[in-house]
Amino acid sequence: MAQFISSKFEELRKRNPRLSLRAVARKAGISAGRFSEIIAGKRKLSSYYADKIADAMRLSQNERNELFSYVETSSRKKLSSRVLQEREIAMITGWENYAILSLMKTQDFRSESEWIADRLGITKSQVEKSLGTMESLGIIKKNSLGYVRTSESFQTMSEIPSRHLRQVHHNELAKALEVMENTPVSVRSFSSATMPVNLNRLAEAKKMILEFQNSLMQFLEQGEKTEVYNFNMQLFPLTDVRKKSS
Repeated sequence: MAQFISSKFEELRKRNPRLSLRAVARKAGISAGRFSEIIAGKRKLSSYYADKIADAMRLSQNERNELFSYVETSSRKKLSSRVLQEREIAMITGWENYAILSLMKTQDFRSESEWIADRLGITKSQVEKSLGTMESLGIIKKNSLGYVRTSESFQTMSEIPSRHLRQVHHNELAKALEVMENTPVSVRSFSSATMPVNLNRLAEAKKMILEFQNSLMQFLEQGEKTEVYNFNMQLFPLTDVRKKSS
């Protein structure tokens, strides 16, 4: 991490020999002492400081991705996860919004509407509408290099009834059906299981599903990221649980 930031600082100094660490820190909005500790490897890098340093040093999207790869896992979980509220979810129910957010974390991301539209198989107008909406919500922002995420991760509310969140799931499932019909089995995985269950264990089962989902995400996000996938897992009753409780 320290070597990467140092090398980028030296590249800046080659273009402007009078540039100092203090000047970069001031532009990033952090103290010179804190920046010196980070660049010397004496302080762990958090998403908060990674975002500020990336903006100040005008890193490309690929360089930004590399910088964020050095963020400590504990810091990433604590500082950079944003829970989307009902108002925000209502404005971005389409799967393409979440796909664009993930696409921004791939190695070759280009902040161009045409490029995004081509990668996702949607229209340029759909991309521009999504970008505009997410920017208005503060989910993404635009700097001199293009659009970037404002948080490392985004989550939706859980265990809270939401018709807008139901619409998100509906749109994702509709996309899953489309992909199932048009995508080779070698690059997708669809499976299901039907079983009798003990309802007293349901809460623990939901916790296990969430833990597995997080573990799978960490596994697949390691190394070079070139594609965007959606992972859906459903556990729902086939019997009428309302009759059982009456």
